[in-house]
Amino acid sequence: MVARVVRAVRSAGITDIVVVASSDSELMSQYLPDDAILAIQASPGGTGDAVRVGLRAISERAQRVIVVGGDTPLVSADTIRAVATCVPPATVALAAASIEDPTGYGRLILGDGPGRVLRIVEEADASAKELALRLVNGMVFAFDAAWLRAELPTIEPSPIGEIYLTALIAMAASEGREVRAIEADDPWEIMGVNTRRQLALAEAALRIRVNNALMDHGVSLVGGTSSSSRAVTFAGQRLFRKAA
Repeated sequence: MVARVVRAVRSAGITDIVVVASSDSELMSQYLPDDAILAIQASPGGTGDAVRVGLRAISERAQRVIVVGGDTPLVSADTIRAVATCVPPATVALAAASIEDPTGYGRLILGDGPGRVLRIVEEADASAKELALRLVNGMVFAFDAAWLRAELPTIEPSPIGEIYLTALIAMAASEGREVRAIEADDPWEIMGVNTRRQLALAEAALRIRVNNALMDHGVSLVGGTSSSSRAVTFAGQRLFRKAA
């Protein structure tokens, strides 16, 4: 799953890639490209802490940092690229999607002007009105690197001791900085996979995506849209690499 996200990041034109994983995920390195750096987060400390760990492996000369959730296997290179190209002029940019059931996702609170974001409200902290919102955080971010390095250490930990990356959205907006949201064309792109049920849904969505690509390239599928996972994955990787 993480390897698929890494491929999307690379297809978006990002070359210096750091994968942050927990200490029990060191075997992950065998599934990553040779030039990807594996950074270990010694103990779970939230998304902000994971970025802090990853920043240690990124050159101080970097002007822009892209953060993509490793549990979003359907994210596309196009969406990552669209978010990345917003910085600059924006200080922060992020992917979003409007979904029918936003349960479990942080809700975007928008300001004046198209795509302008004031803050992200986590579901546990949202009011009834905010819970009704359907535009959610897609866990693809772009940051001005210097601003990120300066502000990340100032985030106050949550009551359970975790540092939330999403706190940076309100911080940037309160400073009068531009925070821009890019809405993904396909809401499936931002789906996080954290359960077996979500994994099954992601696999089904990926199968449909790959089968559609096969048929668009003139391939007739026996049995309609069904085919073996191995054949679909192999053919799909070839097609998507060619198109990227």
